[in-house]
Amino acid sequence: MALRKHPVYELLDVLLNQNTYMTIKELSEMLDVSEKTVWNRLHCEKMQEALGKDIHLITKTNAGIAVKGNYEAIHTLKKKIQMAMFEENESDDFRRNKLLMKLLMAVEPVTTQDIADDLLISKKQVMQDLEVLSEKLKTNQLELYRKQNVGLQLMCYK
Repeated sequence: MALRKHPVYELLDVLLNQNTYMTIKELSEMLDVSEKTVWNRLHCEKMQEALGKDIHLITKTNAGIAVKGNYEAIHTLKKKIQMAMFEENESDDFRRNKLLMKLLMAVEPVTTQDIADDLLISKKQVMQDLEVLSEKLKTNQLELYRKQNVGLQLMCYK
């Protein structure tokens, strides 16, 4: 079962780590999404696929939702979710390091489209990664210089 990069698993992780029922409102606040989004994720095919036949979502009026089922199946699902989250974080760091290396090695300014094409990701993802990297760059006396229609370049400051 491929668990990576699907928001259903973030929701499942919250539910699996609770010892009590949670309302849709509580889940939406915890995950910073709308109540409708939580409801949709609870009822989507990916959720059923992840739960399998030995784990069930239990809804209780005036109490909320909980995950119940075979201890071994729940334990296995928790481990898969933890591994997926670890792999996702590792791949994010790896991708950001590749992006940083591309910028460090560039003689000329590099466009976000060039980076996106090279790393096989969207321009939006490039921009998000650059935001994360910008804080790290400052601690190393580097700054990302952006010029519209030209590209990105790293500059050293003292």
